[in-house]
Amino acid sequence: MERSGALLNRASAAFSAVTGADTNPTLEQIQTEMAPRMSAHEDAIYLDAKLFGRVEAVYQRRATLGLGAEDLRLVEVLHDRFVRAGAKLNDADKAKMKALNEEESKLTNAFNRRLLAATKAGGYVTTEIGLRLQGMSEAQIAAAGGSGEGSRGGGICGDATEYDAAAGAGAVECARRTRQGFV
Repeated sequence: MERSGALLNRASAAFSAVTGADTNPTLEQIQTEMAPRMSAHEDAIYLDAKLFGRVEAVYQRRATLGLGAEDLRLVEVLHDRFVRAGAKLNDADKAKMKALNEEESKLTNAFNRRLLAATKAGGYVTTEIGLRLQGMSEAQIAAAGGSGEGSRGGGICGDATEYDAAAGAGAVECARRTRQGFV
């Protein structure tokens, strides 16, 4: 049972990595549609009374099955996952749990989209080109956007939490000044 869904888990992890790093409207739409469906899929597994009955039966007999330490731990972890997901709830409470899980999936997805948008918008622009470029090689300057032409505000953009330590004291001082503007 622990290997079931491995392909779905790998695909979900890859999709989450892509959308967590960079996204577009198409990926956002897919994410918005899939979040509640993935939640419902998980609920269909963990709230299934027949499946939990089988897990519970093994759990209750675990001491008499002659399991090794690893297998015993696996039985306990799997049982705990089912219980924490709501497998022991009555049908009315399971329905409430499903609704709450769906709502949480939608809210989490919306939060993650907003967080990514805020992170992207949180870049800074410095017009202190000389200070920022001081100590940088030509390759580093080119990678940073050259002279800053075409970037927002005609300066060099970057994440407010990063600077290239190899760029030297000028970049460190520029980053310090920029951060003071955020505080």
